[in-house]
Amino acid sequence: MTERISPVCWHCGAAQAIEGPHRPRFAFELAAMANDAGMKGFLDGRCGRALVFCSVEHAKAEMTKQGQFRAYPRGAKGVQGGGES
Repeated sequence: MTERISPVCWHCGAAQAIEGPHRPRFAFELAAMANDAGMKGFLDGRCGRALVFCSVEHAKAEMTKQGQFRAYPRGAKGVQGGGES
């Protein structure tokens, strides 16, 4: 039996359906599943989370000048919270 999940890009909100043998239990499993599906999964050890992006450009857009991921997404339009109000 396969499980279906839909990781969402942390920058723009684009989703992609992924099927796997089980639901990811750990952050590194989610990052690996995203990488296998063509998305980019990153582990953020500073905040203890896995982040999924649809491209490397979106991952770089969410990094600070020091090379760390932001605590909250700027979003595709550069607005806090992804442009939702």
